[in-house]
Amino acid sequence: MKILYSHVGGSLGPRYGSTHFDYRLQNIWDFKVHVKNSSSHSWTIVNDREAVDRCMKDYGALCILLAVGRAEFDDEKGSFKTWHDQLKGRRSTYEIARINRGAPSRRRKSAFNVESFEAIQLDPSSIRQGLENGWMEYFQEGMRNADGSPRRPKYLLDTANLPDNVRLT
Repeated sequence: MKILYSHVGGSLGPRYGSTHFDYRLQNIWDFKVHVKNSSSHSWTIVNDREAVDRCMKDYGALCILLAVGRAEFDDEKGSFKTWHDQLKGRRSTYEIARINRGAPSRRRKSAFNVESFEAIQLDPSSIRQGLENGWMEYFQEGMRNADGSPRRPKYLLDTANLPDNVRLT
């Protein structure tokens, strides 16, 4: 971010609860990554629904800079997972519960290769349009965190079906 600030200007974006938006210049920006070779295909998690709505209320819109590319996942022998576990220092309560119930460990991304960038601008009107037309959905409603507390609902965006009016060129 320091490089961005020194070359372009701007500052850290606003914070709503525990959600901090990444950048602020003329607009508020959230930087996201979309992995093309994942099971979610064209769907990307935007952010906490309440924070996005409050940001749009305060600033009119939220822009998303989406780095699109392919991820490399943990190797078959699990050396990346072993390194990651050592880096964490100890097993988390969540990890211990996962092991006890016999659930598999999630695949970890060991690298990401950017192929392109997309800039998207969302405002209350485009959010309504997206929800009505199916290129936006609610995500995580009713889901729980590892500690059992409810997860905050988020927006989910289908990047393959975005209308031209939300794409910035």
